[in-house]
Amino acid sequence: MTNDVKKVEPKIEKGGQDSWLKRLGRKLKTDRKAQIILIVVVAVLAAGTVLGYYAVSDGNLKFSDLKDKEQPEEETATARRLDGVIVEEGETDYWPVAVMIENLTSVRPQSGLSDANVVYEALAEGGIARFMAIFDNGGQAEKIGPVRSARSYYLEWLSEYDAMYTFSGAYPPVLAAVDGLGIKNINAMYAGSKYYYRDSGAAAPHNMFTSSDKLALALRDQKLDQKKTTYRSWKFKDEAEKSELPTGEQEIKIDFSSGGYVVVYKYDRDTNTYLRFNPEGVMHTDRNNSKQIAPKNVVVIRVSKEVIDDKGRLEMDVHGEGEATMFAEGKATKGTWKKKDRTSRTIFYGEDGEEYSLVRGQTWVEVVPPDRSVTY
Repeated sequence: MTNDVKKVEPKIEKGGQDSWLKRLGRKLKTDRKAQIILIVVVAVLAAGTVLGYYAVSDGNLKFSDLKDKEQPEEETATARRLDGVIVEEGETDYWPVAVMIENLTSVRPQSGLSDANVVYEALAEGGIARFMAIFDNGGQAEKIGPVRSARSYYLEWLSEYDAMYTFSGAYPPVLAAVDGLGIKNINAMYAGSKYYYRDSGAAAPHNMFTSSDKLALALRDQKLDQKKTTYRSWKFKDEAEKSELPTGEQEIKIDFSSGGYVVVYKYDRDTNTYLRFNPEGVMHTDRNNSKQIAPKNVVVIRVSKEVIDDKGRLEMDVHGEGEATMFAEGKATKGTWKKKDRTSRTIFYGEDGEEYSLVRGQTWVEVVPPDRSVTY
């Protein structure tokens, strides 16, 4: 007779076998050597924490700051290429747009000038000055103008930025130059007319206007809205503290031609800007917002001119170098301007030969013939 043997399985408590933590706990209760090892490990970790705390900036940083120190966050702001203003990263290299804006005494105040990043002012013909306003990515102006015709020497300045040129017609040699040089443009007299409109409240031809929205559309249509520019930026610096600014008055008077084209800038210490006035002390404002035009920098460059036809049209020699005076923060700095060729940037230098640093913000470049007075 065979006896059946019943196999007895080891009894397992509910919840499974003992975890390693439980086994470690029982060992620490009974094993003196294990207790000593644990104490040493804890002490070493604590010491490392304290040393890490004081290893940075003499203990002024919290330990949690060490992670940021070792892995710094990416920069979130940088200087805009066009005017040096600090903006969000990625907003620095938008394509610039250069707009020709009329300056007849009868059309003042113009629209959009306060929104421009850089403005060039030079004579056209008959002693009348004209503006070329450069806007980053088309700007933020609801109305810009009146828009008028192109001039050859303005091509030289806008080429420094590879800017999209916005104008309304030109005489044949200038149109040929725009085409031959491959300058990006929207001519209101031709295919670019959809980017402009006529203001019925003004008389033609002084009633052609555009806007930032229309310029943005033009940039998109020319596939420039997603492209980034690489032109050479001017040097910029932060504003000085107000306590460091001069307290005396500074006035700049530029005599372009007749009385209607005498420009005055008055330095305003409270805003650290140069308030612009037309003749007889009339504030030069922007029609869009009634704000007085007030750039951070005014740069006067001396450039010779030549009358080239019986219409009084001009040519200017903008290559090479010449006299310059830079105004910022209530101070005048005499020096020179230099421009190697059409696409090279016009750079300003102090008397010491070092490149001049502009204050971040709007800059007006005043192009004045050598025979016209500039006093300050």
